[in-house]
Amino acid sequence: MVDILSEVGLLFSSFSIIITLILGFFAIYLSQKKEIGDLMRRISGLSKQIETSLQPSNSRNISNDLELLKSAQMFEDIDKILVLGVNSLGVVHQGYENIISLMSKKGLKIQILLLDPGGSVFDKRINSESSGKKEIYDSTRKRLISEWNATMMILSSISDKTSSECFATLKVKKHNEFINIGFTGTLSEIQDTNSRLFISKYPTEGRGYSGKHFICRKSVDSERYTFKAAVQKFEEIWDEGIPVLDYDAEIIDLKS
Repeated sequence: MVDILSEVGLLFSSFSIIITLILGFFAIYLSQKKEIGDLMRRISGLSKQIETSLQPSNSRNISNDLELLKSAQMFEDIDKILVLGVNSLGVVHQGYENIISLMSKKGLKIQILLLDPGGSVFDKRINSESSGKKEIYDSTRKRLISEWNATMMILSSISDKTSSECFATLKVKKHNEFINIGFTGTLSEIQDTNSRLFISKYPTEGRGYSGKHFICRKSVDSERYTFKAAVQKFEEIWDEGIPVLDYDAEIIDLKS
């Protein structure tokens, strides 16, 4: 009788332990589920916050480009940043600290595609920005080449500061293809909502910032075609572009 009671007590004790463990695991599961839910709501909130901060404008607003660079720091799924411009000085200059921080993000690719200052299309860009007026051609040329030089200097500084702790890749190419837009963009193979472009459409005459500027998102049906066409054009020009390997060697003597 004593043995039976002992066995019953042992079984009851084991059963209590099992129930306690099950309840414990269930409590952990609920806690983790809540944490995951909170995290997903926070990510969704951040994404909406970025969406609201990206606003179309009739004038160039570099803060839109910076918001996209910041989003690449916040969201792990963003694996590529594209920058297309004449010289992209605004993005490289204002986003200097952001780009340095992004260079520590493992697997991230940053591609910057600029207009070759030695090409015929660059000369056409000078004519466009000087509105065909010969009297201001020289000053416009000097300004655009000075901006190119400044971009090269900043990229050289970024390279120097990140060479020892670099987990991302930053590549720069120059090209001689006519294109009437410039943009900063983030791409994600996982989340379409994190694939965005801030596009500047260059006017026929005048400086680039005086054209139309708008947000283009892969996740929005009405914007998806424009998004894909812009990225495809970038990739086509990139494939044919000339790599910029030595930033200091690309600096142009304004006296020449």
